[in-house]
Amino acid sequence: MIALYVVAIGFFVKSLTQAVQKERSDKKTVIQGLLLQIENSRVKVDVEFDSEISGLYEQVVKTFKALTYSQKIWDVTGAYANDRVTTRSGCIHFH
Repeated sequence: MIALYVVAIGFFVKSLTQAVQKERSDKKTVIQGLLLQIENSRVKVDVEFDSEISGLYEQVVKTFKALTYSQKIWDVTGAYANDRVTTRSGCIHFH
């Protein structure tokens, strides 16, 4: 009886291990395909600037990199006058 349990558990563990290994292999294949798609979606651009424009461009790149590391949250809500009567929602009543 114990031998039957050992065989049943061994079969279950073996089939579970095979299923996990197949799923892992399938996921690796999907990841490799996605990485290949990412690599193929990049566009190489080679642009030549004169020295003045090149320096300005490098400054823009440097400033943008600094901005990407910024910890501040910018909230731009609007820079124009707001008429509260006309912009309120749900205020229109039909008589």
